Amino acid sequence: MKITYLGHATLLIEIDGTKILSDPWLIGPAYCGQWYLFPQPPENALEYLQDVDYIFVSHGHEDHLHYETLKKVNKSAHIFFPYTWYAGAVELFRELGFEKITEAVNEQRYHISKNISVTFLANNLDNVVVVESKDKTLVNINDALPSAPQGIIAYFIKKITSKWPTVDYLFSSYGGASYFPNTIKCEWKNDMETGAVREQFFLDNFCKIAKGINATFSIPFAGDFVLLDDSQRWINKVKVPRGEIKNYFNNYFSHKDCATQIIELYPGDVAEDGKFFHLSGYHEKFKHYDLASLAEQEYKKEIVAKKNIKKIAYEEFENIYQNIKKHVKRKFYIVPPEKRKQLKFAVQITDSNEEWFIEIDLREEEPLITLAREFNKDNLLLLKIKSRTILYSLSNEWGGDAIIIGYGCEINIFSMETIREQLENYAIQLLTNYPNTKEYIKQNPFRAFNYLAHDKIKRKIFLNKIVGKKASSSPFTDERLGDKELWLTRTNCEICRRCNLPVLTESNTTEIY
Repeated sequence: MKITYLGHATLLIEIDGTKILSDPWLIGPAYCGQWYLFPQPPENALEYLQDVDYIFVSHGHEDHLHYETLKKVNKSAHIFFPYTWYAGAVELFRELGFEKITEAVNEQRYHISKNISVTFLANNLDNVVVVESKDKTLVNINDALPSAPQGIIAYFIKKITSKWPTVDYLFSSYGGASYFPNTIKCEWKNDMETGAVREQFFLDNFCKIAKGINATFSIPFAGDFVLLDDSQRWINKVKVPRGEIKNYFNNYFSHKDCATQIIELYPGDVAEDGKFFHLSGYHEKFKHYDLASLAEQEYKKEIVAKKNIKKIAYEEFENIYQNIKKHVKRKFYIVPPEKRKQLKFAVQITDSNEEWFIEIDLREEEPLITLAREFNKDNLLLLKIKSRTILYSLSNEWGGDAIIIGYGCEINIFSMETIREQLENYAIQLLTNYPNTKEYIKQNPFRAFNYLAHDKIKRKIFLNKIVGKKASSSPFTDERLGDKELWLTRTNCEICRRCNLPVLTESNTTEIY
């Protein structure tokens, strides 16, 4: 088994002449021009796409299923994508020109040749992908577990180690990929401190996963992106340097029964038969520059272009206003009645020449969407968003990913009560077009039943809802990650205490709560 790391979550796996590409994103930005690949893929990365035999896509987020990159892959490749109760993936791949498409059922082993098989393990819409050859096993966690509750992480570690007791290569993400809390602005929050602890939280989970699976080699990946807007480049500074992950693991997770080695890979590096070939120039670059400063050097032109963004005309602004008005009136029912009575907020289109605020008031029986020249203080929130992002979010079924994942909206909060009531969450939902799960199941009952039949976790949660058992807001995400008061009002030490993280200091001394 030969593995070439191409960047972010993209691997090229070669076994006995068969070439497998995972989660391809190799060119251009993602999420409406918000995420940029960094460290960047090798200059010849697209050459690897010309004779691929299989493509394994773990889930549908754009940084794992990248439309522009898939355009470049030879269309004779066979795509494997996880079967979920949401349809549409097959149609998308056919639109791109692919004809051989398999929707992989949860936990079913697919033999793609005599000596190669693949198994998808679903954690909601995310998936662990296990690739086996006759003598090697690769477990690709990608984004499926680092944000999961501790019970879910333990469940998957037990499942993986029972089915595959010997794992040669483990790949897993180790950083955050959500708008919260980095794009939320409030006067009492320390953005840098909170952002850094958030990244440490995911790193800590990576280490738990690596220790639990105890592969021969554990490789952190799937965090290779930076943000280039002036208001967001600070986020690049809180990302964990990949070169420090091994020391963190050895300091807090090493154990006599754990023999896994943490390997530092960059785009262009190769692993083959237990040996690693560090061919990427980034090994040398990171000896002299940190990630944020190096990214600014390599994306200098793009940063300048971000500063000189073209403003939209009034006609385009009016179109956005009418789209928001129509969408909110159609979707306001998703906000619980008791929350509607409190919710009034404003949206500002940041690349518009028009200095209007679009006000959305849900406090009466029918929503009122109007324009205001000045920001009114009775607005609980101010959401700042680009024209391209809001239009994409409103017009595409999963376009809200550009906000929820892609950092596409700055959310200004002015009171603690807004946080306690989680009103900003409902405001964001009103600007997205995600499919309603209950409505979708009614429209596609057979697909939903078929999916639930193969997913024990999802089935249990679904049945609990039917019998009226209460569940947390998201049973697939650690509730601590969604604790708004914790992340928006507490110090980094308080957050570490709540999350059982070691407190890291500049002097490298630590205190574990």
